[in-house]
Parts: sequence; structure tokens; C-alpha cells
Amino acid sequence: MKKILNSDYKNLAQYHKEINEAYSQLNALTDDLNKKINAVIEAFKVEHDNELVALEEKIEGHSNYLCTEASIITEKMESYISDRSESWHDSDASEAYTEWLEDWESYIDEVSHISSFDIFDGLQIRQFDEITLPLASRNKI
Repeated sequence: MKKILNSDYKNLAQYHKEINEAYSQLNALTDDLNKKINAVIEAFKVEHDNELVALEEKIEGHSNYLCTEASIITEKMESYISDRSESWHDSDASEAYTEWLEDWESYIDEVSHISSFDIFDGLQIRQFDEITLPLASRNKI
């Protein structure tokens, strides 16, 4: 087939136009929803500002303390590992100890991520992209 029949393409183009119009209407509703979501978030922030600030400060302080203490622990664990013999490094005990160290390193990664209510800033429902109808015939080379 070198070309789609004009009548078939015209039919496809009509349905294509209608689907893009539907997407456009859906995007208008999405815009309205995004405005409402952002209004709710802003109102919540105003209502609970003091609590949010206090909680974020508490989380940050505890996070800093826990990261510092856990880092000291992992440094001691790494020192312990480096002082072990070659045969110990080839043992099940070494594997278990290394896994324990990795657990603590993962803990540091998790606890160092400071959560914030700001994660909701800029929250938006994704809009739909317009679809492009392919050509009725191929491009000639």
C-alpha cells in the first residue's frame, strides 16, 4: 500500500479531531482540578503553619543527630572489618557483618532524607498531550 484512500483518511482525521477535542476538554478540567488542589494545599499550610514548621525542625534535628551517630558507628564497623584477617574476610561471619554494615549505611541514607510538606508545592495532575495523526502517505525519498 502506498497511500491511504482519501475517504478512509478523511474518516480517520474526523475521529482524530474529536479525540484531540476531548483531550482538550479533559485538560481544561485538569487545570480546574489543579487550581483546587493547590488552593487546598495552601489553605492547609496556612492553617497548620506552626505545626509544620515545628515538625520539620524536629525532624531535621533528629535526622542530623542520627546521621552523625550512625556515621560514627559505621566508621567503627569499617575499622573492625579492615582489622580482620584474610580468612575472616572469606567467611560467613564477614558476609553477615558486611550486610549489617550495609544496613546501617542504608539507614543513614534514609534518615538523612528530610521530609517536608513542601513536597506538595507544584503538585499538578498531568495533562494529556495532543496526538498527531500520521500522514496519509509515506514521505518520498
